[in-house]
Amino acid sequence: TELGNAEVNIATFNLGRTGAGEAVSLIEVDGKINPELIRKLENISNVKSIKKLSF
Repeated sequence: TELGNAEVNIATFNLGRTGAGEAVSLIEVDGKINPELIRKLENISNVKSIKKLSF
């Protein structure tokens, strides 16, 4: 996987769907995500959008 190749550990993974039936996921990771990795993830088939959140 792209996250594994980038040595990014998944801390939590939540999966749901919108009212229209599209899948929605929230993935919390340990560490930082760089812009290059986001571009790679956006190029995965069926991925419509990625939003990076920081708390």
